[in-house]
Amino acid sequence: VLMPWLDDVDAVLIAGLPGQEGGHAIAAVLTGELEPTGRLVTTYPAADGAAPAWNTTPGEDLGLEYADGVAIGYRGYDASAELEPLFWLGHGLGYGSWEYDDVALAGAAGSLAVDVRVRNTSARDSRETVQVYYRPADATQPVRLAGYQGVQVAAGADATVRVECDARLFRRWDAQANTWAELNGGELIVARGLGDVRGRVELG
Repeated sequence: VLMPWLDDVDAVLIAGLPGQEGGHAIAAVLTGELEPTGRLVTTYPAADGAAPAWNTTPGEDLGLEYADGVAIGYRGYDASAELEPLFWLGHGLGYGSWEYDDVALAGAAGSLAVDVRVRNTSARDSRETVQVYYRPADATQPVRLAGYQGVQVAAGADATVRVECDARLFRRWDAQANTWAELNGGELIVARGLGDVRGRVELG
């Protein structure tokens, strides 16, 4: 999806698989009756060709090189020093505005979680989706979304959100041993999408 016209519009509303009541739902969001609470499930490139793995045309031998390796999708953008997407995976705006603080590690090994306090700084009740990404210390391993949690917060109020991390994201596939291997160290990133990082927690 390319949006060369983005600067010419006030907002972009994306409605994925809206179903038969999609029209009513979109009208409710546009009029402010309901909060747009969705988050992007993909990453949008900034321009034609500006993606980690743009060419998907097989060669004459019908072979196709997967040059992105394990850095698929948003992971490839994160690993690149040159590429900045138009919109990151997990991006999404509502009618509220948010402050994050008091980011702290919770849980134990095998069941990590992150606590974060979010404050709704807007004049209306709103919903936020707190996201946690894991960046391994192993430079050959890409960043990955480890967990997320939604929370409804009244105007001017705050809430502490606990985001449980999926333990399966703290490992890699060892092709030589033909089994999973644990990843140690690195950091947890608290964000509203990788393009809007709000806090970090180092892992020992």
